[in-house]
Amino acid sequence: MSSSQKIEAVYQRAALLRQYAIASSPEPNQLEDALQALSFVLEELQTSEDELRQQNQLLLATRAQVEAEKKRYQELFHLAPDGYLVTDGRGVIQEANAAIARMLKVSANYLIGKPMSIFMTEADRPAFYNALMSANRASVSEQLISRTWEIQMLSPQDSPLAISVTLSVTNDGVSGGLRLLWMLHDITPQQHRTQLLENLNTELEHQAQEQILTSIQAQEQAEAAQQSKSELLATISYELRTALHTILGLSELLQSETVGKLNMPQKRAIATVQNSGNYLLKLLNSIK
Repeated sequence: MSSSQKIEAVYQRAALLRQYAIASSPEPNQLEDALQALSFVLEELQTSEDELRQQNQLLLATRAQVEAEKKRYQELFHLAPDGYLVTDGRGVIQEANAAIARMLKVSANYLIGKPMSIFMTEADRPAFYNALMSANRASVSEQLISRTWEIQMLSPQDSPLAISVTLSVTNDGVSGGLRLLWMLHDITPQQHRTQLLENLNTELEHQAQEQILTSIQAQEQAEAAQQSKSELLATISYELRTALHTILGLSELLQSETVGKLNMPQKRAIATVQNSGNYLLKLLNSIK
């Protein structure tokens, strides 16, 4: 029995005692019984009042706790580094934190009541509508869902932003309706860095290919120069050997004095020619 029911029962018993006292002339013992019954009624009334007071105090404490939790949630919601939106099952924005307002360069109040789809590119809206349909089906089956994908969000005052979206679906504990929580993480700087790295890698690959081509050309030129050098040396060596063999042959003929006698100065001169010729032939033979 609740406190209000107990109090009502006490009032009814008190009313019955009053009616009994008015309708009859009670004997002293009957009056004593009535007073004792009234005393019991008053005690029950006092007990019910105490219980009601305790319940009111508990209710006030619970309400204060709920208000504190709500305030804490609001603080965390608005101080979160990522953007957060809360929508209903149709995708209409009900709450927006400071981070998403900064991303889109608008006020949080500007977003309230607007369809979330108007801040997306046309190419991303089909995926958004599919997510809403999945969320509503999950609500009917009482299954919570969570999924993540990437979209382009449109800012009224800036270029599109690359956003990683995480959708969580819950049921509103108060109204029982669908409650969609959208976490929006700006990955535009990350994509810029990725694009910069890709451009840098492409440039490095191009430079590496150019260096490889330059090295191959330089090697081919060096090989061609070496070939030309070898051919030139071979030609010069052949011509010099021919002349030296002729000179050495004549000097040997003169040394043999077949064509006539030689005096001492002539012999020394021919010996010098022979030695110099042999030295030059040795040098030619050492050239590769």
